[in-house]
Amino acid sequence: MRKEIWKDVPGFEGLYAVSDLGHVKSLERGARGGAMLVPERILKPAKATRGGYDVVQLHNHGRRTLRTVHSLMAAAFIGARPPGLDICHRNDDRINDLDNLRDDIRAGNIADAMRNGRTPKGVAHWNAKMTLEKADEIRAAYAGKRGTMAELGDDFGVTASTIHRVVRGAWK
Repeated sequence: MRKEIWKDVPGFEGLYAVSDLGHVKSLERGARGGAMLVPERILKPAKATRGGYDVVQLHNHGRRTLRTVHSLMAAAFIGARPPGLDICHRNDDRINDLDNLRDDIRAGNIADAMRNGRTPKGVAHWNAKMTLEKADEIRAAYAGKRGTMAELGDDFGVTASTIHRVVRGAWK
């Protein structure tokens, strides 16, 4: 079993530390003018983001900040992220392990999600205009020579390229 490595969270030095295994802890410190000692403790992350990523709430001079655990890890261990790059999970699994994180452009992160089946397609997509029944109607209309793909697209409220994918069996 490897030894956990801790580093200060940038911007919260002396208050919080993050480990290479994805744990975040509040460091021991004085409070209320030194009259009280706040003990060190591991923070329990919540899943408060739309994507289901672990987040923790950090406090600094009375201001609360919600941060994802993987962004704290990247800031502490990888360094400042260049503009235009996202923090990506290598295996598309939200495990907060330093070996699982990398910087990449947004298109690379989206390509990972698509390759690993994490983006909904067809009727499962939140903005789908097509249903399985509508696809069957389109195939029947095309087989019955009821017009060009562009005309069928106008009739069914979709693009000609969508009609093409439905007819060829590429639409899911």
